[in-house]
Amino acid sequence: MYARTTLAAVLAAATVVLVTPTAQAASVDRFDRSTFDSTPEVTASGFSMAGDTAGELGGHLSLSLRASDGTLPAQGQCENADVSAVLTVSPGETFTINTMGELCSHFIDGTPSLNAYFGAKQVSYSGSHKRARVTDGSIGFSNGFLGALGQVGLTVRW
Repeated sequence: MYARTTLAAVLAAATVVLVTPTAQAASVDRFDRSTFDSTPEVTASGFSMAGDTAGELGGHLSLSLRASDGTLPAQGQCENADVSAVLTVSPGETFTINTMGELCSHFIDGTPSLNAYFGAKQVSYSGSHKRARVTDGSIGFSNGFLGALGQVGLTVRW
């Protein structure tokens, strides 16, 4: 009888030790937000745009990109660009991203596009979650005759 009680106590303790970390594991969310700006700011060195995001209410994206050398790439060429984005996913929750990307000009009509990737070190978070950590993300941008389309996607561990 004593051995059975001891075994039951050991199994109960092991269950608590094994189950507790799982219950405390961080949740993971993926945010994919995009916005359209019919009148982006276009300069000789880059682009800026801002607008409400598609999807959940309260979202907003401000995106700015500047060619690293101060001039936009020639038609059919690509070059590095400094990228800054501020993504509001809900009122009071904001991700600020500063990274480098590749700004390209289409070889036929010169239409610009940007692809940029970032990790936790390029992102700061402002909001109610004390332990929010971005694990990976991407930024996309394209500007055509109808306007600019910007997109930010990121994964967050809370």
